Amino acid sequence: MTLFDDTREWVFLFPGIGVKPFGREGQFYRKYRTVIEPFIRQGSEMAGVDLAASLLQNATFEGDQFSHEVFAYVFACGTFRVFGEYGLVPKLVGGHSLGIYAALAAAGAISFPDGLAIITKAHRLGRKFNPEKRFGVVVIIGLDHDEVAEVITEKGLTSVNLANLNNASSGVYVGYKKETDRLLAWAEGAGAVKTIPLPVDIPFHSPLFMAEASHELRNFLESLHWQRPICPVLSALDHSLIRTEEELIEMTAANLSHPIHWPGVLKKLTEIGVEAVIECGAGVSLSQHARFIDAAPRHYNLRNLKRRLNY
Repeated sequence: MTLFDDTREWVFLFPGIGVKPFGREGQFYRKYRTVIEPFIRQGSEMAGVDLAASLLQNATFEGDQFSHEVFAYVFACGTFRVFGEYGLVPKLVGGHSLGIYAALAAAGAISFPDGLAIITKAHRLGRKFNPEKRFGVVVIIGLDHDEVAEVITEKGLTSVNLANLNNASSGVYVGYKKETDRLLAWAEGAGAVKTIPLPVDIPFHSPLFMAEASHELRNFLESLHWQRPICPVLSALDHSLIRTEEELIEMTAANLSHPIHWPGVLKKLTEIGVEAVIECGAGVSLSQHARFIDAAPRHYNLRNLKRRLNY
């Protein structure tokens, strides 16, 4: 008996960083600690902090940006391994922003340690080209993206771009901090449902600031050992289904400097007949995005799988 009765093949989607835990990740970790611990331990060694501490306290993970990046990756990979213990295998994978690295590992295109190496390299390149504390990353919920774009132009916020289009009413914007602060202040006055400054200051998904980083990352990626994925990888950049090592290297490098369009990911899944997906990682951000995307597949996550997993 597997986790679900109808099939053992599932679409797995992996979240990125800046995700707020929903509160039961610690319980999940305790129940499956023998499975997840090797991932957490390797990540802790890489980040230089105890990534398990917050999980054991069932608290929001604390740490610098790099620690958040490593945590998102290792927890997602550990969670995927747990699902594997239930006999679930991926028929397709995709990742939101940094979640692409866990997707690549799940598809067998890269090893888990190489995923850690990519995260480290990408972070260092981000810092190399974009000094600390100069940039802001903000979430605006409840305003039309076209309206926000017009304001960005009108106010001369030339460094700001829409980095992640999560759904019709939610977007992540990056740019110089002084300009994202101005955008955030405007959004609050314009009636945004919610505005969130994220604890991130590398302008990932900015063509203006991350193009050189993408180029250098590509050279690094080519030095790693890649394998043909066991299932297609769905690109959040152009929504293509990627099946070769060469295409994966190209997409992974571009991911640093190319905006994410998440509604297109879910539209593609619906077009190819996917009715349900598993959000594989901390929080329920992808499930929340899907609530505001027409005809999105049903999302399972660690919160609504509690009864099935009995944790």
